[in-house]
Parts: sequence; C-alpha cells; structure tokens
Amino acid sequence: MVIADAIALPASLIAAFYLRLGDAVTLQSYGISAPIIMALAAIPVFYLCGLYRNVVRYMDISMLRSTGIGLAVLAVATYIGCVLFNMPAPPRSTLLIYWFIAFSYVVISRFGARHLLRTPLRQHIVAPRVAIYGAGERTSHAYTPICFFDDDKRLANRHVGGLRVYPLSRLNDIVRKHELQQIILAIPSASPERRRTIVSRLSSLGIPVRTLPTMAEMVEGKVLESAIREIQVEDLLGRKPVPPRRDLFSKCVTGKSVLVTGAGGSIGSELCRQIESQKPAHLVVLDHSEYALYAIEHELRERFPATQLSAYMGSVCDTELVSRVVREHRVDTIYHAAAYKHVPLVENNMAAGIRNNVLGTWSVAMAAAQHNVETCVLISTDKAVRPPNVMGASKRCAELIFQAFALRPNNRTVFSMVRFGNVLGSSGSVVPLFRNQIQRGGPITVTHADVTRYFMLIPEAAQLVIQAGAMARAFRQCACSDAPFGA
Repeated sequence: MVIADAIALPASLIAAFYLRLGDAVTLQSYGISAPIIMALAAIPVFYLCGLYRNVVRYMDISMLRSTGIGLAVLAVATYIGCVLFNMPAPPRSTLLIYWFIAFSYVVISRFGARHLLRTPLRQHIVAPRVAIYGAGERTSHAYTPICFFDDDKRLANRHVGGLRVYPLSRLNDIVRKHELQQIILAIPSASPERRRTIVSRLSSLGIPVRTLPTMAEMVEGKVLESAIREIQVEDLLGRKPVPPRRDLFSKCVTGKSVLVTGAGGSIGSELCRQIESQKPAHLVVLDHSEYALYAIEHELRERFPATQLSAYMGSVCDTELVSRVVREHRVDTIYHAAAYKHVPLVENNMAAGIRNNVLGTWSVAMAAAQHNVETCVLISTDKAVRPPNVMGASKRCAELIFQAFALRPNNRTVFSMVRFGNVLGSSGSVVPLFRNQIQRGGPITVTHADVTRYFMLIPEAAQLVIQAGAMARAFRQCACSDAPFGA
C-alpha cells in the first residue's frame, strides 16, 4: 500500500489540475513541483495519521476519519511547501478537488484489498449463514473496548477495528493508564498450556479475567448463560483433550438398545449425550432422582428428537424393575453409572451406601445375565484399590460381583469395568470444594501438602467408558490414566 500511495496520490493531484484548469498547456506553467512535494510528504503524513497502522484484513469504516485528516494535512502541506520554496502553488480549489479524488482512491483501494484478502479464506470455509439479533443501546454499551493485547510482533502498534494493538510487555502500563476494569480472553483456539500461561500473567494484575467462547459453542447451545464467562478450571487443563477412536466409540452403541443407570448424574448424563450422538436405536435412562431424571430427559428430547427415548424413575436396588426394563426394551448394552461416591456421606451412612453400590450392582448384573445382554460396563473408581473407606470397599465389592458373573458357566454377556480418578466438574469433585474455599478466603484443605491430583474431563470419561465396552471380549478391568492438573 505504501508504494501504491506514493504513485497514486501525486497522480490524483495531476488529475485535479486537469479537471480544474482544463488543458495541459496551463498545467505546464505550474511545473511538477507540487506533485513532487506530494510524493515526498504522502508517506510520512499518512504514517503520522495512523493510516498504515491499521491491519488491512480487519479494516473498518473507522479508517475514513484517518484518511480524511491525512489527505487534508497532505493538501495543506503541499500548498505551504510550494509557498516556502517559491514554487508555483496550485489553486486552492484544485486542492479541494484533489481531496475528493484521493479520498475515493484510498477508500476503494483499502476496502478492495480487504475484500481480496478475505475472499480466499471464505471460499475454503463451509459455514452456516447467520444473522445477529440485537443491536440496541444496551447491547452496544455492555462493554467499552479500549485496546487489544497480542504477543504477535507483526500486530504490535497496529490498529484493528480502530483500536490499538499493544504487545504483552506493556500490559501493566496500559492497565494503569486506561484504568481497565476487566480483561476478556478472546483466544478460544489456544492450547491449554498457552491459556494457563496467559491467565497466570493476567491474574497478577488484580482485575477480573473472563473468556470468550468460540462461535461454534454459542451457536450449538453449549453456552447456556452469558457468552462472556469466567475462566473455568477446565479451560486450564494442562493437556489437550484426547479424542476417541471412532471405530470403538460406535461399536456398542450405534443401532443398539442402550440402558444407562444413574443417568441423571454427572457421568451418567454425559454418557447419555455421547451415546445419543452415535444414533442408538433406543436409549433407556434410569435414575432414582426425580429432578435429575426430568432434566436429562428434557435435554435429550430437545437435542436429539429423532432418537427413541424411555425414562424410568426408580432404584437399581429394585431387582424387578431393572429386570423388566432390560427385558421389555431388549437391551443390548448397559452402562451402570448409578452409585453413591461421596466418601464422607457413605462413611456416615454405611447401610445405604452398601445397599446401593453392592446390591444395586448385583441387580444390574443379574438382569444382564438373565436376558443375555451383549455388553455390561461398570463405572468404578480408583478408590477401590486397597480401599481405606466404606465407599471404596463397596465399589470393590461391585467389581467382584461383575467378575463373578463373567466367570459363570454359559455366560453370554461381556462384563467389563472402568476405574476413574478425579473427573473435573463431576459431582463430588474436589475442584468445586477448592473454589468455594478460595471464595470464602481459605484455608484450602488438602489430603497432604505433597499430593499430586490427576484429572480428566467429563466428556473424556464418558468416551472412555463407551470405548472400554467395545474393547472387552471377556471380563476386563480398565484403569483410566488421567493427566496431572499442572502438567
């Protein structure tokens, strides 16, 4: 753009001479002094007015102001230069005509270049055409944008949408200078490691840091509350989510009749969502909580209206109910997620915990064996390894029940189980406890000062459960290896 301006702006002045004076003979009497001064002054004047700081790809109508001011300064500078150097000065009306010609050139060239730069990107992207509803006063004044920060050196001190882009090294100075009240993190595609580094740097400023979800999250309805939200612990998971193997993911689900017990819980509800995405023939959900069952049934019917869905309210300890559900719907696959897993509560309510975790598992395994269910998967816990408490012991008993049914003569059901550690966002997870303790001002209670906690996301946990059932051929025990939270 710099070279094009150095050629086009003097040419615009010559065109203005022709329009004003009408013939080349009169034009020759003025010489080439004015166009020469114009060519020499154009680049520094436009630079000082900020026209070259705008990123062409993101240029908007705000650049018109810089253009108008720059051309006016350039015209005045040309006239004054001719006077100071005793050169023939162009008529003032010629400079006015020049302003209109040059302004038209700058606008057409910039927006034309922007169109050419954007078109190749759009041609390779097949995206839905959408409209944005809501451009009222409340919407436009919800936030007052001040500037951008970016660590890309190519964008430093440039302008995007009329706002200046500062390098991250000037973060502290700019926050104090403009008295910023909030920073919005608008890099949804950044890796977890990069997000954690940036958030660590921003958190030292003492002002709130919020994040902007991707457009896909907002359109797909994954963002149910405010689009701009607080930073979540899940955003800072120290690794990339592990995608499932598609061949295993659909094997026990697609075209099958599937039963999920404990479907209203954190793991059970995510299992239902993942299963529905693989188009089962029939999904049956069972939970003893009225509200939890209502919530997951309502969500699944809205998001997956084409899939046949049946919801049953009751306990897995009800042997007759479980057997009837499996028999009537000819269930092919069972995911047994119903369990009490809060260690202190089970410790203080041992009878209820043992009845639900042990007898409930026996009831599900019995129904699966009686009705020749193809696959039955138990959701277990790492606390079942040398259990130090009642909850862990009850889950270990549940595992032994599955193992016993798998070893029965003439057994036709593949029994398997998956052990989990800490699942981020699940009910009973330590993360919400830590968050509440921090909000109250501490202290934070931990098992041991040197403990290392390992985490996985709820969707990852559900995907691993589904894949484990597809991998098993006889009784199989799978221990899910999480990643250190700080890794």
